[in-house]
Amino acid sequence: MRAAALVKKLLAFSSKQTLRAQMLDVTDTLSDVAVTLRQTLSERVKLDIVHGRDLPHICVDKAQLETVLINLCVNARDAMPDGGNITIRSSQIQAGDLPIKSAFEDQAVLVEVEDSGTGMTEETMAKIFEPFFTTKEQGKGTGLGLATVYGIVEQSGGHLKVDSEIGKGTTFRIYLPAADPSKAVEVAPKATAPRAPSNLSGQGTILLVEDEESVRTIAAKTLRKRGYRVIEAGDGEEAYEWLEEDHEPVDLMISDVV
Repeated sequence: MRAAALVKKLLAFSSKQTLRAQMLDVTDTLSDVAVTLRQTLSERVKLDIVHGRDLPHICVDKAQLETVLINLCVNARDAMPDGGNITIRSSQIQAGDLPIKSAFEDQAVLVEVEDSGTGMTEETMAKIFEPFFTTKEQGKGTGLGLATVYGIVEQSGGHLKVDSEIGKGTTFRIYLPAADPSKAVEVAPKATAPRAPSNLSGQGTILLVEDEESVRTIAAKTLRKRGYRVIEAGDGEEAYEWLEEDHEPVDLMISDVV
């Protein structure tokens, strides 16, 4: 599960994940995610949602947009250890008013996430979207939260901008292109034929080398259920000792790269 979560974040940063884009009403989406956010944030953090009027629809992956907002709000919460305010605003802007040259045709939706936290220096802001860069102490952050946010926004055809000042908080601005309703296409799910169950039974002896006991136990149990004889070793030295004792031949060794 940890490995899957890590790979998912790296794919998001490199803009290579699969997005399931759909027409979204920004106001409804913000209202939905606000329920989750209020459960995630501490009692000392006040969350305000300010909805814009007559917002155009956007075409993005709803789950990924929610991931963006949750990551930004969790970061804001951590920047306010003594409590504070987080405000999420939505508004409509014309493409000509964007702070960057973009492929936005007519209009865009701006979603701002503003906090009253400690703020950041210019040196920190220059690195915040780099994978594995974090200002948190060891064990309290992977440095992938904002990298994931950046990747999702860019892959969705949007743009991400940040403004911050020490002692005055931080504001992240997410620019997303307005969707053209006339180009919306409903894609019917493909019919898939039922697959015949595969024969996953096996035979032979496997030497499983893994230093993390919980991982080794689960892997060994799974392999034994499939019919394999499994020899467990906690590290490479233990595996060598078993091999040197002239036991029966091993058909396969499974080990992590370390």
